[in-house]
Amino acid sequence: MQRTLALKRRRLIVGGVALVSMANFRFVAAQTAGRAAFHFNGADYFFRWSNDTLFEFTPPGQTNLDTWTDMVSVVVFRGVKTADDLAGAANSLLDSTKSKGAVLKTRSVPRTPDRPAEHFIASMMAGPGVVEGVFTRFVLMDGMGYTLIFSHRFYGEDLHKAAQLLGDWENAHGADTEKALMSFAPVPGVGVLEKWRAVGPSKD
Repeated sequence: MQRTLALKRRRLIVGGVALVSMANFRFVAAQTAGRAAFHFNGADYFFRWSNDTLFEFTPPGQTNLDTWTDMVSVVVFRGVKTADDLAGAANSLLDSTKSKGAVLKTRSVPRTPDRPAEHFIASMMAGPGVVEGVFTRFVLMDGMGYTLIFSHRFYGEDLHKAAQLLGDWENAHGADTEKALMSFAPVPGVGVLEKWRAVGPSKD
C-alpha cells in the first residue's frame, strides 16, 4: 500500500464501518421480492436495510436486525477518491477499533496494474449481550471507496462465554471467511446497491 495501514469497522461501530468459487458469492442482477441479492459461502443473502451509505444483507430467516447471526454489509465512501484516501479510511477504522474492540489481524494487498491496493481488518467487538466478529475489506472502484464486511455474532449475558464461542468459530472459519471475502469480485458498486434499495427490503 502507498501508506502504512495501521487498522477499523461497522454495526457495533460502523466505520465512522484458497480461492473461493464464484458460486459461493455471486450477484443476482436484480433482486425481486423473493430472490436473494447474492450467495456467500453457500447461503443466500437478502437486502434488509440502507441509509444510502450502509447497505445490509442477511440470510433467510434473519430479518430482525437486532438478533441476526450472519450479515454482509457494503459501506460506500463517496469522499474516498484515491488510494491514499482509502488507506486513510482504513487507518481511521483501525484506530476506532483499537479503542472500542480488539484487532485480530490486518493486511494490505499491494496494487497491481489491474487494480488499486486493498486493505483487510479482522476484529472482535462487544456490546450489551452480544459479541461480534468482523471481517472488513477496503476497495477502490471507479474512483470511489467501499468496504465489504462480513460479520458473525454470538449472543448471551455471559460475554466471556460468548467471546470464547466466537474465538472457537474464528479458529474454525476465520481463514476461509477472509479468503472468501478477499477473493470476491466485483464488489457491488453504487449502481447495483441502489437497484436493490429501490426494490426494497426482502421479507423472505
